[in-house]
Amino acid sequence: MDSLILGFSFAAAVAISACVVSLFSRSIDESLVRVVPQELFPSWSRFVKFALFTVTLVGGMRLSDLAVFIMQRAPTGPPISAGEALLEVFKTITGSLVAASVLLLAFFVAALAIDASMRVFWLRREASEKAAAHKPRPAERPSSVSERQPVGSERHAGGKDRQRTEGSGRFL
Repeated sequence: MDSLILGFSFAAAVAISACVVSLFSRSIDESLVRVVPQELFPSWSRFVKFALFTVTLVGGMRLSDLAVFIMQRAPTGPPISAGEALLEVFKTITGSLVAASVLLLAFFVAALAIDASMRVFWLRREASEKAAAHKPRPAERPSSVSERQPVGSERHAGGKDRQRTEGSGRFL
């Protein structure tokens, strides 16, 4: 009966892991497309799905709990009831789902943070490029001698609105 419980627990963990990976496969791919370069996408997608499968399987199996459960019973002790066996399989299923949800939460939070930081980076870059494009260019210096004005001209004196104050020798 013990080996039957282990077999059912393993089968349940594998089934839950496969279902979770297939259920979230499209979402994982869509998130990775946004944050991973195209040439690295296939390997990252495979890695994340493998990690999800492995974490879900291990989280469901709870091998240390099952080992303690089996070792505590005497070899000639009373057999495990069907209710206890079913309870162990349910613990396996819930453990798998909890492990999957924790890993998926961490993955999607990281993907969201990376996507948001990339958006902020690109928005700032676009804003700085727009500001640089709208920045007025400095006035060009006259290139020919005929365009230049002599030093004593009105342009160099500051125009008609500059007057000398009486007795001070300063311009206003």
